Amino acid sequence: MKDKLVLMSGLSLVMTFFFAGISKIFSLKAPDWFISQFESTFLNVFEGSLHIQFLSIGIIELAAAGFIIFGVITNSTKMLKVGLYNSQLNFLLLSFGSRVSHQYENSLMLLVLVLLCVPLIDRVERFQLKNIAEAIPN
Repeated sequence: MKDKLVLMSGLSLVMTFFFAGISKIFSLKAPDWFISQFESTFLNVFEGSLHIQFLSIGIIELAAAGFIIFGVITNSTKMLKVGLYNSQLNFLLLSFGSRVSHQYENSLMLLVLVLLCVPLIDRVERFQLKNIAEAIPN
């Protein structure tokens, strides 16, 4: 059961981060709502910095998805852990951005997601894809 929880949670994170990351990378620039949300904050360091930050978030999201996919396919607990730590980092960065732009409820929700990754990381140590296959009835 624990292996199924890790697998389904990991795949949910993959779907979330893969599609979000792809859309950010292929847009090649930050959307207007992102610029307007952060243009009056200290994150707007120089001309174009918000575009770079937006693309950086996309790269981190794709990295999280990639590590989780690679960890599941190769049955590597190390790669799964790296993907989950990367997910935590991403949620933490998004929460920080929400906090900076005074979206406190969104920031709190993202911090909850950071905390929800903690028990998953603990369960990854015991993750084995073969256990899930053996649990499926014939």
